[in-house]
Amino acid sequence: MYAYRWRWLRNWTYASWAMFIAGIPVAFLLSFPSFGKADNYFVPSWFGAWIVLSGVVSSFRCPRCNKPFFKPNFLAINRSAEKCVHCGLPKWANDSHQHAKT
Repeated sequence: MYAYRWRWLRNWTYASWAMFIAGIPVAFLLSFPSFGKADNYFVPSWFGAWIVLSGVVSSFRCPRCNKPFFKPNFLAINRSAEKCVHCGLPKWANDSHQHAKT
């Protein structure tokens, strides 16, 4: 059960980084005058899509407690968290960690 959720997180994290990294050279190439105003549309669209995709990753729900893994409250996000900020499930844990700590 946990493996599926961790795979989801890994895939969407890779997609977020790939979108960010791939967009940089495209934006640079479009900044040349020969492309006209294409850059005026690409950069805001690319950046907006990356923000949405990052939001999807940030709202990942813990496989054990089903609360947001990286968000202790509505305003805070800890994307570098190595364990769930609510139940303490270690990131990438297998199914043997099913029960919450007592």
